[in-house]
Amino acid sequence: MKWISSSLTNKVAIVVAIAVTICLAALSTVNYFNAKYNTIKLMNQSKVMALKTSMSLVSSFFRVREGAVAKVAEEIGKQEAWKDDELMARMITQYFPLAFADALLIGVAQDGRMLITNPLANNAPVLMTKEKDNFDARTREWYKAAVEKKRPGFSKPYADITTGKITITAFAPIIRNGEVLAVVGADIYLEHFQQELAGIHFGKSVSTMALDTENRIIIHPEPDKIMSKDAVVMEMVAKIVHGFQENPENPVIHTTPDGIKRVSFCQQDEINQWKVCTSYVADGYKELLYNDLIRVQLPVALTVLVAAILAIFIATK
Repeated sequence: MKWISSSLTNKVAIVVAIAVTICLAALSTVNYFNAKYNTIKLMNQSKVMALKTSMSLVSSFFRVREGAVAKVAEEIGKQEAWKDDELMARMITQYFPLAFADALLIGVAQDGRMLITNPLANNAPVLMTKEKDNFDARTREWYKAAVEKKRPGFSKPYADITTGKITITAFAPIIRNGEVLAVVGADIYLEHFQQELAGIHFGKSVSTMALDTENRIIIHPEPDKIMSKDAVVMEMVAKIVHGFQENPENPVIHTTPDGIKRVSFCQQDEINQWKVCTSYVADGYKELLYNDLIRVQLPVALTVLVAAILAIFIATK
């Protein structure tokens, strides 16, 4: 009778141990998926915060320059400097250091002549005319945009005629009685903007890219990708844009022309309507996820293992 009682006790202990093991295993499974969801959510939030930091820099960079060129236009307008080439030259030389730009210029509505600080000649002012240089400022995109908008703004990116560098022009029209009499512009080489973005360190294998309103790459850590018309590059851009348009809140997974899978988070800036994206190597993203899950799951897994060993130990008694 005593043997039967002992055997029954062992069986009950085994059943209890197995039930506890199963419950812990189920709990571990539920905990795994909850931990995975929360980890991905937290990781995405951290990436979005990093992107917001980039967007803050983008906004600050352009608002400062837009405000600076508007102030220069205001001062030049007070002096009516567009009427006198010598006065124009003195004023753009004086205000050039305050414009936060690579070149400062004035285009005149009367005849299309332009005075510009020449970055290749120690920023000395140079006069360009239709007769001498076959140049008419009124035909330039930045001038036409200023006439159309009648307020400060930015041109689309283009190749600078002097240096060949990818450039945008901050502009501010000088208006009298509703008529644009001149346009002050400040050329900004985007390579400098790239350097400022690169100065923000988000971690290993993280890069920042910007697309203009025509979805051309205008900022990229690899210069050969900028303004590239390569079919593979354009396919990558199209996938990023499509993913962003489908759901701006979610990251876009894509493959680079080098065959590297990356995860990109994008936002659209309010000033130029550019899409700015921070991009992470997918393998590094998975590694972070794996490490976080191991940290969360390891104690639960060890508990299940101990319960399983205990059940086996009881069963052999």
